[in-house]
Amino acid sequence: MPGGIGFVDVTDFLQKSTEDMEPGELLSMEGFGLTDAMSALEIMDPRMDTGISDPPPSFDPNMPLLPSEVCWMLDRSFAYEMSWHSGFALSQTVYALRYVHHLGDITLPRFKVDTETWFSQFNTKNDDLDRPLELIHLVLRAGIFGLLKCCDLVWRELAQDHLIDGEDWSSEKFGVSLCENIQPEYIMSLIEEALNWLRQATSLPSSPWREGLINRLLLRRVYIQNLLQTLAFSSFPALHEAHENIMEIIAGLTPPEPPTAVLNALDPNISRRLVSFAPTRTAILPPQSEVWNAILAWIEQWCEIKQVVGTENLWNVLAGLRAYEDQPLRRTAFLRSCSISTFFNGSSILLTHSPSWLIDQLFTEIAAIPSNILTQQAAQFPLAENLPVVSTNVNSGQMKEADCLATTLTEDLLVDYFVSFYHNRPRQRRKLVFSLLDWHVGFERAAQVIARFASIPSHEVGFALSRIPLCIRHMRLLIISEIILSGFELELYARHEWAMMYWYLSEVLGSQASVLDRLQKSLQLEDDVLNVRNALRFISVQQEYTHALRDIAAGMRDMFYRYPPSKVEIEPSREQANFEKRFKWAFIPGYSEAATLDEDRPILSKWRRWRKEQQVIPHCRDQNTHCSYRFI
Repeated sequence: MPGGIGFVDVTDFLQKSTEDMEPGELLSMEGFGLTDAMSALEIMDPRMDTGISDPPPSFDPNMPLLPSEVCWMLDRSFAYEMSWHSGFALSQTVYALRYVHHLGDITLPRFKVDTETWFSQFNTKNDDLDRPLELIHLVLRAGIFGLLKCCDLVWRELAQDHLIDGEDWSSEKFGVSLCENIQPEYIMSLIEEALNWLRQATSLPSSPWREGLINRLLLRRVYIQNLLQTLAFSSFPALHEAHENIMEIIAGLTPPEPPTAVLNALDPNISRRLVSFAPTRTAILPPQSEVWNAILAWIEQWCEIKQVVGTENLWNVLAGLRAYEDQPLRRTAFLRSCSISTFFNGSSILLTHSPSWLIDQLFTEIAAIPSNILTQQAAQFPLAENLPVVSTNVNSGQMKEADCLATTLTEDLLVDYFVSFYHNRPRQRRKLVFSLLDWHVGFERAAQVIARFASIPSHEVGFALSRIPLCIRHMRLLIISEIILSGFELELYARHEWAMMYWYLSEVLGSQASVLDRLQKSLQLEDDVLNVRNALRFISVQQEYTHALRDIAAGMRDMFYRYPPSKVEIEPSREQANFEKRFKWAFIPGYSEAATLDEDRPILSKWRRWRKEQQVIPHCRDQNTHCSYRFI
């Protein structure tokens, strides 16, 4: 009957019990009346009918399969796994493979005997030579065990709370085991046993699917090895073997869809028969070609993680980020969590550097500022302001301020900045927004600390110190630009606000170009050494990028102002409220408490003045001949 397993039809019982009742009559018990009964049911609540479904088709886990059918089943196991990584729940993906719930039925006691006589120990009969039972009890069993152990290892990494459960991934196991108590070495031995049988057994006739099965098991084995080495952080795997396996699978035969009797091993409605706190919908699996491409993306990202470990160049970290990847299968929660663990594990950066390395590299690569220059100058020169100096030795107060500045910028700002790129886009934007006030306070404190070294006689040191606040402001302007552009990506702006947002973006990029020019002029006064040349090269690239992006923003601003996608008349008072709401991060109380005014904050009067200036400019009649936008 509909409703799943274990339900009993009580229709006859209810009809017999109500024979003596009149139409409209209601029986109730003390403390539970009509109102309580109506409150217990909510119309259209999907949780009320999540268990209503037709009984699943009959399924025999020991049904003999052809090699191509086992190959197809292993392919589906990878597809379900990748779908889980893309954000679906286990009940929608991995658990839909019914062999997961019947491992005890396809697992027989293991004896140290020849694989050809293994089944004879249990008098197992199978007259179909095209469907040897070893394909189920050795090959498919090893593949399913490997699938569950991979999910278990991934679950352990994600459970470290780098990402948000329910937002980036689903941790609910629905009361089903992921082989948590089984050692990976045992499962790898199952895979090795299956591989030995595929290579040597005579019961499997000569078949073009033999190599396909071997490659899929090899891929699963390498997959487990990669997960173990990634989670242990002891070393990073050589990934060329996994790449070769996947390329051989892609180049090999594609297994056809099996008959209905085999398809019964998949139950997309399995979630309705599991213990669940919330209903889940049926997930649609991606095409197998997309699954292999997703696994190739995993291999690429593992290589990226390997390359950034121990790097001496801070901006190499950003080179491997996939913050702008729009395909969920190519930007999974697991690899983002691994990237966060690799970048900062609570005590070291990229597994090899101390947290202070971040601030040193930031100042060195952007502005050729020597490492620990603040501490060194505090040890050599007294304060420039009228503050007491108790001795000619290192001034403890001045050293404390310099160290506090570096510590604050490193641990509280730079780590969060880089880690934010591994989060999903909405959360990344929120983290960047929340950090803007801290960056402003860091800029203010840097300017105050640097002002106390005004009496330093060395011009080179003075030039270097003056570039520290510029570096911090450059980083803050980068964050503001990222926040504005991500708002377009996330569709947070109303159409009539597009011109205003592009106007503010062009203002921010103009300020950033000015900061880069000041950094460049300061560096050109330095000696021609390697760090200075590298910094000038970095600034030159940043200038080209900033100017190009500013021209695009200005062109988009002009276009959307003159040809708005939607015309909305807004009262000045309402415009002020909308402006403060849109840029609410710039109007929080913390800025009013800061001693330094935020030069990069959005100002409504500037926006209104720009619009007024545009109204003076006569509209061109022929757009094609008289109007040219800088973004074209």
